[in-house]
Amino acid sequence: MLRILTVLTIFTLFLLAPQPAAAAAAEPTAQDFDDWRLVCETVDKEKRCRAFQRLSIKQGEKTQVMLIASIGYVDDGKAGRVPTLRLSTPLGVVLPAGLAVNVDQGEKENLPFHICLLDGCMTEIGLSDKGISDMKKGRKMNVTYRAAGIKQPVAVQISLKGFTAAYNELAKNESSP
Repeated sequence: MLRILTVLTIFTLFLLAPQPAAAAAAEPTAQDFDDWRLVCETVDKEKRCRAFQRLSIKQGEKTQVMLIASIGYVDDGKAGRVPTLRLSTPLGVVLPAGLAVNVDQGEKENLPFHICLLDGCMTEIGLSDKGISDMKKGRKMNVTYRAAGIKQPVAVQISLKGFTAAYNELAKNESSP
């Protein structure tokens, strides 16, 4: 019996002892820029940031996320790290219809969905200098998608208030070591 208690005690001490972290991660930091939020975290000595905006509607007691728009730098495998727009919708979208996106009254661009995960479907597109400039000068980004069982397309407007400051800070964090 003493041997079993000794083994249990050693096992318990092992569980309570500090364990080395698999990936040294610092607490994320967040900064608000009007309607945009910049979140940065450091994992394995690399700082990664994303500027984003989450749009939701309240349905009774529940809140339904309608769209998450985020911008971060992604390695495209060719030109290195490029600014990339990611749009995430809830599940239940009509995938072949994709998304239509434009800034203010600009030309609409149709984007296909790339993947659906447990919390929604998304697309990503690299942003050109013109695309970033349009967002900096614009007032709103319009996103339209089709939801299953609904005749009218879902139209969501993303405020671009604060986008310039959030993007400039994002770019500054990307270029700093």
